[in-house]
Amino acid sequence: MKKAFLLLSVFLTCSIFAQQNQPEPGTYISNTKSGENVKLVIGENNQFHITLLSGKLEQQNDSIYLRTQYDNESLFQVEFVTSTTKPKSIKMDFGKNSYYNLYDMHLGVQKINDSSPEYKAVSEYLGIKEEAYEYIEDDEQNFSFEIEPVAFIYLVNESYNGATIEKFEVPNGVSEIKVLKRNDLFSKLNLRGKYDANTKEFTVSEGRKPIVFVKEETKGTATTFIQPLEAQQKKMWTYPGKEERYIGVDTAAVAYDYDNQKPPYVFKLKTEKSFNESLKIAQSSPDKILVVFYDTSKNASKAFEKYIQRYEIQVQSYMYDQYDPKLDRFNFYLATESDKNALKKMGITDNETVVFINSDGTKIHHCKGSTKSYDYNYYKLSSYYKKLITINSKAQLDKIIADKKATVPQIEKALLEVVNNERIYADWDDMPPPTVEPAAVEYEKYAVVTDSISVDDYSEELPEIKNAYQLKSSSEAVDLKYKQLLDFYLNEKNLNDNMVKIIVSELSYDNGFTAKLFNKSNQAAKPTDFLSMDYLFRFYNEIATLKTEDYYLENPQLVINTVSGILDRPSNDFQKEKIKEYYNKLLQVSNQNPRVSRSRINSFLQSKSKTELVSAYDNYFKSFVKPNSSLIETLDANYQLEKAPDWDLYKVEFSNLANEVAWFIVENSQDKTEIQKAIQWSEMSLKLKTNDPYYLDTLAQLYYKNGEKEKGILFEQKAIESAKIVDDTLIDTYETVLEKMKNGTY
Repeated sequence: MKKAFLLLSVFLTCSIFAQQNQPEPGTYISNTKSGENVKLVIGENNQFHITLLSGKLEQQNDSIYLRTQYDNESLFQVEFVTSTTKPKSIKMDFGKNSYYNLYDMHLGVQKINDSSPEYKAVSEYLGIKEEAYEYIEDDEQNFSFEIEPVAFIYLVNESYNGATIEKFEVPNGVSEIKVLKRNDLFSKLNLRGKYDANTKEFTVSEGRKPIVFVKEETKGTATTFIQPLEAQQKKMWTYPGKEERYIGVDTAAVAYDYDNQKPPYVFKLKTEKSFNESLKIAQSSPDKILVVFYDTSKNASKAFEKYIQRYEIQVQSYMYDQYDPKLDRFNFYLATESDKNALKKMGITDNETVVFINSDGTKIHHCKGSTKSYDYNYYKLSSYYKKLITINSKAQLDKIIADKKATVPQIEKALLEVVNNERIYADWDDMPPPTVEPAAVEYEKYAVVTDSISVDDYSEELPEIKNAYQLKSSSEAVDLKYKQLLDFYLNEKNLNDNMVKIIVSELSYDNGFTAKLFNKSNQAAKPTDFLSMDYLFRFYNEIATLKTEDYYLENPQLVINTVSGILDRPSNDFQKEKIKEYYNKLLQVSNQNPRVSRSRINSFLQSKSKTELVSAYDNYFKSFVKPNSSLIETLDANYQLEKAPDWDLYKVEFSNLANEVAWFIVENSQDKTEIQKAIQWSEMSLKLKTNDPYYLDTLAQLYYKNGEKEKGILFEQKAIESAKIVDDTLIDTYETVLEKMKNGTY
């Protein structure tokens, strides 16, 4: 192995010093803690060079490694301050520092050598949360905190290369530990200097932090820092309770992993020389978007070339040692004067325009911009991607709707793309007319504004969103294709996962293709919705065992919740018989599931169908309340069966429904049999939720209507007393009822 010293120097000719304060020739060494032993050599004729880095060359076969002097030095410079008395705590002093310099640092403490280190982020010790970073000034300040006496400390620094972990033994009597992390000074510096002839110190500053160089023979004894007991480098490092943080990536270069000998993947883009060639390439990449920069300026070609180089570096910094298609989402082309006519056909006439084109050659969006704009670098384009494929899903759907020969898989794929993506409207004025009541429209606007789904959990609004592709197909035409899809799969023997996703989304409040494309939410169930429910009923048992990570399909009672949701819509009032028919189907396939029964009862409450309501609730009530049986035990068994999320809420839901049905009888019935049944339901609700003023008022009025006037008056008084504690706004209403009961005008 050959060994040699490597010396990296900066040479400049300098004649800035006045003769009377001219520094003496020789070698000067920095005496600041963060100076990294930087050497300043001043020669004759005012020439100087600064040695920033030195070390050894090591040769292995055909490879030469540049091992710097820092390879064997600790990252953290640690000093111990001892006390004559036994300290109750240890001060961790990070000195004057920038908060950002401490962001990726962690501290581990170990009271005895055999125990596991307990780690916390330094920022957690300092009590500053991550979201506060953007509000913190980058000015330096003193940072310190107290810890209990320990036997060992672990100082950790995380970076995109991994974690550096250094262990230090803490002697008895240490009251303070001073910590300094070695700084990197190898950045571009704007140097200025001042020489003191008396002290022979040469101070060099780049505008903020001066470095003081002392002539080598006059430099005092350097501080000897504590050396760590152990030092490790780990790619993946964590500890229990550690908050995961984003560690920045160095986009200037891709690190080489010498240990694994895996060279970085070299990412290169191929740009075509003609517009037609670019469109052909786009056609072969259906998941990618073609970005066309239309620029006829003199320097457009050079600017485009630089843009592509920057883009390649940025993508490469994320790919590491292998290609990742998720990071390669765009093709690029520079359009010039020769492409003027082709772009004009797409409606593009302005110079410095960015055009986004799909694999079919359809323009899906355009906006002002150029290769010099920050809005079109790799990071911004990545954040636009989800919006662009959402817009593209409309263009793809239009293509399928217009194609009379479109196959079932093509229709399925087009609708699934719409369902999987968010919805985008250029402006409220561009939205189709609402089909629901004003209150629902207000909610819908809120839902659209806050909707944010993206490939990387991050999506930015596209510039000039009004220029985005607009769907041309009508809701009737889309629904017709959807019926074609349903007719086909209703005759299939096996469950289709994609159909479940499309159907569940479409039957939900605002996640389906109808809601996303046409702003139609909470509308009455239409013929294709009933066909959709038939599909869910047919494969009810298979869907219950469906394993998927899709959040739409996670619920174990997916079919029940989905079907109940659409059947319960108030807009279905005109088709009561159809709703009743499908509730009966749902009850049958779910084996009389109690949750379905409750939903069906609620639908009767909404439609004010008294006969059906009394019959349905009486059967439901008898399934829970049986002679010589415990109501709580029965409820608990059903709670377990339904896999309800919360036991207390489950009881409240049960008792509230009993009270609502009983109150319906108060307001809508004079039938003694119905009133007596309602008394049983109301009494049961109070067993689960005693002293509820609403329940007490309901029972009081039922007693009174049943001819039990004294009991009615007694329970109305109880309702008033309970209202004084629970809700005093009810008192006046209840007192009015009580007065009518007493004077016989009820």
